[in-house]
Amino acid sequence: TEIYTLSLHDALPIFDLGRIAVSRFLDAPTVSGLAGILRSAGEPASDQVIALHSDGDLAPVFFVVPAADEVFYVRHLARRLGRPFFVLRTAGYPQTRASRAVEEAAVISAAEVVQRRPEGRFILAGHSFGGMIAFETASRLIAAGRKVGALVLFDTPAPGYPDRKSV
Repeated sequence: TEIYTLSLHDALPIFDLGRIAVSRFLDAPTVSGLAGILRSAGEPASDQVIALHSDGDLAPVFFVVPAADEVFYVRHLARRLGRPFFVLRTAGYPQTRASRAVEEAAVISAAEVVQRRPEGRFILAGHSFGGMIAFETASRLIAAGRKVGALVLFDTPAPGYPDRKSV
């Protein structure tokens, strides 16, 4: 049984799984696989970008998730698209509409995209708060002369909505 079909969120503190990087759950999604990881000392240097699907010659997708620990729900989408698919995690940024947090996250996300795709087109996508970061990331990359093949936003609030003056 793959561990993410269980109550992973509840199991993390009970079994001290919080010290395992999220990407390792995807590399070894079974209980026996995680046991092997717990026995080994190696940890990845960064967990900011997680490759869910790295095969294929099509333009890669860079998908910004709304919270640092929300990675698993896009794994089926990554498989179905049949193209390279990277999750950009918003680690360390609160889920607020604060423009400063979005701008800071976009700077980091843009650098991660350029590092993994120095040339050529790519697709940038985001969900909810991640969509706001994806939009800002795309704006920054376009301003820098990069070609964004598509910007796809899922359940993302429009800029200025709700009007802060009315809240």
